[in-house]
Order: sequence, then structure tokens, then C-alpha cells
Amino acid sequence: MSDQKRRTPGGASMIPFFTDTSDDDSARGYGRRGACPTLSAPMATGDGYLARLPPLPRGLDVEETLVLCEAAERLGNGIIELTRRGNLQLRGLTALTVGRLPRELMGPSGHASASRLGPELLDQRVPAITLDPLMNRDGALDDTDRAVVVRLRERLLAAGVEGLAPKLAVVIDAGGEWAGLDQLSADLRIRLARDSDGERRGWLGLAGEASSVTWLGDIGLARLAESAEALLEAVAACGTQARGRDLLDRCAPLQLCDVLGLRPAIAWVRAQPSARPVAMADHHQLEIHWPFGQIEATTLLQLTRAARQCGADTFAPAPGRRWRVAGNGSLDVATLARRARALGLIVDPDDPRLVLETCVGAAGCASGHLMTRSLAADIATAAAPLCDGSVSLHLSGCAKGCARPTPATLTLTGTPDGVTLGLEARADDSGRLVVLASERLPQAMAQLAERVQRRHLHGETMRETLVRLGEARLARWLSQAD
Repeated sequence: MSDQKRRTPGGASMIPFFTDTSDDDSARGYGRRGACPTLSAPMATGDGYLARLPPLPRGLDVEETLVLCEAAERLGNGIIELTRRGNLQLRGLTALTVGRLPRELMGPSGHASASRLGPELLDQRVPAITLDPLMNRDGALDDTDRAVVVRLRERLLAAGVEGLAPKLAVVIDAGGEWAGLDQLSADLRIRLARDSDGERRGWLGLAGEASSVTWLGDIGLARLAESAEALLEAVAACGTQARGRDLLDRCAPLQLCDVLGLRPAIAWVRAQPSARPVAMADHHQLEIHWPFGQIEATTLLQLTRAARQCGADTFAPAPGRRWRVAGNGSLDVATLARRARALGLIVDPDDPRLVLETCVGAAGCASGHLMTRSLAADIATAAAPLCDGSVSLHLSGCAKGCARPTPATLTLTGTPDGVTLGLEARADDSGRLVVLASERLPQAMAQLAERVQRRHLHGETMRETLVRLGEARLARWLSQAD
């Protein structure tokens, strides 16, 4: 590999990098999957084709939400999903209908129609850029903040940086009250904030969530887009599968700051952007969780119509598989919550289903060894005594672990030989084999929770208790369930 430099389009600063011609991520031990499904490149699954919409730049109105429901029902198997990153996807498309989906969502060519999604909602240019689609409803932001985000997004998409990894992600955080973007990992993270003099500036960071990202530094808004584009060019130069952390491996943060003209984020000067304000209770929005990130189109149709009756006019997906419903000052939150609850959706923060993450399982994935969807609710209820806020649960149909790429406190994974239990593990970690029929998992989990409770020490979190007891003992108890 040779030491080289590249200049970005439009005269952006030159960033030194090492050219990497290898496309083989496995050789570098990252274990990365190649690409996500899109509207134009759907993915074949066990229940047909899966198509994912790009991150939405704004919320859906009522009619657009109904269009999405009708397309899922007519062209797919009627199942709509929310991903962990807050993207919408439709399941069960066939070889005959998968090509029709983009056309039907966009409506008849050359005709203005209410029965379609706005073209900006189907923009498949890269990179994938996530922002708060309801930032227009965020009272902590002003029109200038919103305009900066919109212009920055369009600049990065229009740049057409070549050679970016298919899964490379950009997050633009306007710095408002809604904190949903903080837990979203990004290769390039951009955060708008004011400095001590009140000047609006843009912070640039690589590889991580808001709490773990490597903040490089901040820069004035006039040069923010140029610097962000330069960083994308530099990441692409590291290889066609390169991500933000690869650039950090090749260039020191201070070196990047010097080239881009950033004020560096040195710990003893400014470690990171200032803390965002604490969000106040919002009586014009309601967050609804779809159980395990999945909903039937007919249910979403009922919810949308009920929401319209309660004063809602905008809907948007959010990270963490959440569905946000907003009204323009007249949303009847209490009534809508009751209607959502009656439809089997989640509006209560202590609902045990929120603790468990799961995939579609054998019902919709050829790799699945467990019928995860039929087991998930019962397992979550059985494990509720363990869930004190410190414990996370993952039920995976196979070792790919699509629902949760990070370790969970307890991970149950389907394998050809049976179910494995992992402690502080990912689905692809080698857990302990549990000799147990899968349909008995909810009962076994309930008995496991009872035994753990009896050994819980005062002052311990449940996670600490589970770690102290150890993976081997927990797997043995699960296998010994009556």
C-alpha cells in the first residue's frame, strides 16, 4: 500500500490516506455483511423478497402512510417492519411484484396524485443519511437549524462520492430536544451546536454513537459541507468496504483536523458538543412501538385512521423500532394511546416486550432455526422479573443475529443442533447448547428467572447477578426446566 493524497470535488481539502484495494472484509476480521436491501435491490428471504425504503428526510402524511399500507397488502405479504436504525421495509414481495413496488409507491409517471409517496421519500442516492424526519416539530430548533440540515443532506447526496461501502451511514443531528439519534451508530456523525459565543457550528465525528464517536472537532457552517464531503472521500479511498473506523486507523484525528481546518476536540479544550437540553413532555406527539419491530399493514391502516381522528397528521419511523405520531397542536394523546394498546401495540414504557429484540425467524428467513415471532412475546413475559433496566434479551433465529449486532445480556440462538444460550454475547458467539424443545423455551425462561431471583443479592443489578452466576449454570438451569 502506498502513501497518497486525494482532492475532493469542489476544491475540498486534501486528506492523506492509504489506498486499500481489497474488498474482502473477512480478511480483516470485521465480520461485516455486504449490503442492505433497497427498493431497487431487494433481498430474497424465506418469505419472498424484502425491500427497504431509504431513511426518510421528512415524516409521512396520512395519505402517504395509507399508500404504504396498501402497497404492502397488495404487493407483499402484508407485513411492514421497522429496523433498528428506524427504516421501513416491506416483506413477502414476489418475483412478479417486486419490480412494481417503486413504481406504485411513486404513482403514475408525470401525474400529480395523492395516492403516492413524495419522490424525496424514495431517494436512493448514497450515502444513507439519517436525520430527524420530524425536526420541523421540534421547538428547540429554529428555521436556520432546519435549513442547514436540509442543505447539508442535499449537498452530500448530490456530491455522488464514488466507492463508498454500501452500508456506510451518515447521521446529521440538528441538536434539538429529541434524543433518538444519539444511540444510532454512524460512520460520519454531524452535530449542529452553538459555541460559547453563540455561533452555530458543525461538529464532525467518525465511527460510533453519540457517546462513543471519535469527535474530530468543529467548524463554521460555511465550510461544514465541504469538510463532511472530504471525509466521505477519504473513507472511500480506504477501500470499497471501508467504514469510518478504517479512516481512523489510517489518519490521526489531529491530522484530519489540521487538513480540514477544524477546531480540534482535545479533551482539555472541548471533549464533545455541549449536552442537549432535557426534553420536556410533548403533548403533540406519541411514540408507539410495533411489537418486535413488525406490524400487519391492516393494523397500521387502522392505527393511521384512528390517529387521524385523534388529530394526527404526520408519521415517522425512529431508531429503536419506534413509530412517532405527531399532530399540529391538537393530538388527543390519551385516546390514541388507548386505541394503539387495543390494537396490540406498545405505548407503555414498562412493557416487557421492549426488552427483547428478535428477528423474523424461520417464518420468514431460510436461515432461521426458530419460530421466533411466535415465541418472543411469551419469552419476554417470562423473563420480565429479570428486567430491571440493566438486562437486554436477544432471541435470534440463527447465528447471523440480524436483529441485534451487539452483545445482549442473554442471547438465545437457534442452531441446527438446538438452542444455545449466551451470556453477554452476540448470536454468532459460541454459546452453551441447551437440550430443550423450542416450544418449551417460555416455560423454561420463567423457571430460570425464578431461580435467578432467589439468588439475587441486595445492591446488585440483575445483570450483575446473571454475570456472577455464569453462563454454564444458567444454561444448565434452562435445560433442567420441568
